[in-house]
Amino acid sequence: MGLLGRAYARRMEHTGERIRYWRRRRGGISQKMLADRSGVSQGYISLIESGQRALDRRATQVAIAQALNITVSQLLGQPGDPTDPAKAAATAVVPDIRSACMEMSVGERRKPERPRDAVREAVRRSTILRNDADYARLAPGMADLLRDAFYYQGPEFVEATFNARFLAKGIGYPDLATTVAGLGMQLARDLSSPEWIGLAEISRLNAMPPENAELARRLATRTASSMQSSLASIDARQAYGNLLCRGAFACAVSGDASGAADFLDEAFSEAHSLGDSEDGGFGLLWFGPTSTAIWQVSVAAELGDSEEAVSVARGIDPSVVQAPNRVVYYWTDYGHALTATGDDAGAVRAFSEAEMVDPQRVRMDPMVLDSVSALIRRARRRAVKGPIQSLAHSLGLDPLTV
Repeated sequence: MGLLGRAYARRMEHTGERIRYWRRRRGGISQKMLADRSGVSQGYISLIESGQRALDRRATQVAIAQALNITVSQLLGQPGDPTDPAKAAATAVVPDIRSACMEMSVGERRKPERPRDAVREAVRRSTILRNDADYARLAPGMADLLRDAFYYQGPEFVEATFNARFLAKGIGYPDLATTVAGLGMQLARDLSSPEWIGLAEISRLNAMPPENAELARRLATRTASSMQSSLASIDARQAYGNLLCRGAFACAVSGDASGAADFLDEAFSEAHSLGDSEDGGFGLLWFGPTSTAIWQVSVAAELGDSEEAVSVARGIDPSVVQAPNRVVYYWTDYGHALTATGDDAGAVRAFSEAEMVDPQRVRMDPMVLDSVSALIRRARRRAVKGPIQSLAHSLGLDPLTV
């Protein structure tokens, strides 16, 4: 499996251990005190700290992190170990991307050695790698691609920042992802093109940490409203529809079920009008009824409506969306929902599907690793073998030490 390093087994610190660590650092506050501050039960905190439950809802992550006066990234242990075989190649480019962002933020433009057509082609290739969730191949040269695209001050830079933001966020650097996405939005506004403004806003919302879900909701509402009078092209409509889906998820994280439903209703209306894309459409967003339904699963799971998430997921054929970077969320959110409903065997199957679709992403996802580790601990009562043993091996987890 190369990058995955199946022989690389590790003892992973789960989120519950980090919660216990930060409780002690914050004056030794009790589980009950933390539970009261977070709006959850003491029993729930106890299950998380013992590793029997995964902390797989972003709203709860935010509540606990705020109660401990830390960030969600700290709670999840991000960016993690840069020598981890799952992301060593990708994290190596982070310092250069930071330097490129600093240069661009002060307006420094370097004349590229390659012509504009070559830059556009390189951006197009990076978009395909993003679609395939191939972090290892997407990362090399990303900083120079950003510099070159920035020089030309065109839509290729917005697209490049979308891909670079995806890379930075995926490997655990949300601060860098936010910086990159912000640069893309600045240029998109200058282009005055609705589809590129929409793409840049999607990128900016995806980069935001869950602590800023309410801000993300407001931005999604504002930008979607501003786009409504400029939906003459299919590209603009696809960007608009995807933005609505992202707004629905922001509502879910902030606990606004009604707002999430409103966003999804409008997204489905647009999606059914356009139909599923056969080639990925604008920006390889794959906006259409199937992609919107995948977002519906994510929204239901985040709102804690696990039964609804499972019900919707069972009616979806994810193969319609030929994008591992989207389909992986179908399987992981389906897996989280199945775990919440007590279907551990089904959850193992879902997470195994996710690992086959997008091994690099799943191998780096702290929420998935936490969930699988919790499944392993619960399975010890029956012995860890069969599908769950195979899944643990695929993710580089040692069943004997998690």
